[in-house]
Amino acid sequence: MKNISCAKLQALAFVALAAVLTSCSLTNVKNFEYSHNHDGKLFYISENLRNSFSIPDFPADDSDEYYQDFKVLKGWQEQRTEEQCFAANSQEYSSMQELFPAYREFFNSLSDSDKYFLYRVYEDAHTINITVKSKFTRPRPFHSDPSLEPCANIGRIKGYAYPSGHATMSGVFEKMMLVIDPDNEKGIKDAAQRAGMYRVLAGLHHPSDIKAGYALGADIYEALKKNSEFNKKLNSLHEKYVKFKSAKTKTNIK
Repeated sequence: MKNISCAKLQALAFVALAAVLTSCSLTNVKNFEYSHNHDGKLFYISENLRNSFSIPDFPADDSDEYYQDFKVLKGWQEQRTEEQCFAANSQEYSSMQELFPAYREFFNSLSDSDKYFLYRVYEDAHTINITVKSKFTRPRPFHSDPSLEPCANIGRIKGYAYPSGHATMSGVFEKMMLVIDPDNEKGIKDAAQRAGMYRVLAGLHHPSDIKAGYALGADIYEALKKNSEFNKKLNSLHEKYVKFKSAKTKTNIK
């Protein structure tokens, strides 16, 4: 057996370690899925900002806005259809892919690395939303008013109501989508508003939960923009969407 110098052994060990770390990184990128179980870690938002987000308190029980909340909820309960409840449940995890289904083909075309970027933004936003929710602990509408019942296909889900997690995600992703596809401002804003409306229609949130969620989502987006890597990746998605759209156009012309 040939003698191998200490320097060569260290070099070989370094290469081997780098390979393992790269493999682990790619595994983490590929093996993720959207669920209701969040890791509570911040990736693009600085940890020292975790508890810095604030929104106004939810409406007092004897306020006009409080009564208006329940008037709207009861109105939706009387008129909603099974099809609308099905549509509401199609956005169960509030991922960008679910909230903006018109772009699903583009999202599916992305690399694992790009998909993981969107997932980590999703986790950042959910982590902040849950942190803020824990400060208010507002019960969901059906706990406050026994005459209210959510869509049967969704049921009485757990968790607090204020601010809405889906509206928070919509607030974040709307801003991102306007960077990815600035030519479709109306369609993107309509999709974001629809996501919040579905949560009220389904009997899961008060309208004031939705309003607060959108506001929180906008603040979270501003925090994300402070991260240069976030901006780099988001701008890269815009460039990729331009190419994707151009390729689709050429395909349709043939």
